[in-house]
Amino acid sequence: MKHICGASLISPRLVVSGKHFNQAHVSETKWLAAHCFWDDSTRKTLPKQRYKLAVGKFYRDWDSPEDEAQFREPAEIKIQDRYQGRHLNFANDIAVIVLNVSVELTWAVRPVCIDWKKEYERFHFATGSKGAVAGWGITEKGVPSPTLMTSMLPFIDFTKCWNTVPERFRTYITPDKFCAGYTNGTSVCPGDSGGGLSFEYKKKWYLRGVVSVGVGPDGDSKCYTEQYTAFTTVSNFLDFLKLYYP
Repeated sequence: MKHICGASLISPRLVVSGKHFNQAHVSETKWLAAHCFWDDSTRKTLPKQRYKLAVGKFYRDWDSPEDEAQFREPAEIKIQDRYQGRHLNFANDIAVIVLNVSVELTWAVRPVCIDWKKEYERFHFATGSKGAVAGWGITEKGVPSPTLMTSMLPFIDFTKCWNTVPERFRTYITPDKFCAGYTNGTSVCPGDSGGGLSFEYKKKWYLRGVVSVGVGPDGDSKCYTEQYTAFTTVSNFLDFLKLYYP
């Protein structure tokens, strides 16, 4: 099994691919496709049979024995209708995976909250606010992390992001996205795609972003830790999520 993407558990049977205990492990039985579930050459969703999911894992290795790990298969994979991959600069980059069997909620497997009424977004999308992201993406050494890595990334306002990123990357900062991260060596990397960026408010964690697009100086898939990352803004797709929640 090959690790493909991260994801966020938002109910016992619903995962969003887009904090440690909310991280899901998405693997594929055959080969890697663009942006987790999409084939850019055909502009179609890949068959669900290629994927398996795990929650409660700390080690990247699918077969690593872990007491809290639970394994599931997708009953459905639903990609937002307007998503067209690279052809539309990865706009609307969000998917919902309905599990074949609900997971058991434990101390190690808990869903992240959705701010359905957008009550707290203004606190999270503010200068100085930081969100938590986790994943098994590649490290600065160019190899995937064997254990789940976590980081706190600051929200970056649009003007600062636009003026900082390379000009060719600006087309990927579509209206449905926001920027977060550092330019000092801390970043999400290939393999972290689909993972959630969650912000805390009054001891609850709310899913605000889904890892979508990062940039490197040469446009390749290496891990460049001195650039911001574009995240899909979850609140732009609440109607889409409600179609499948809970």
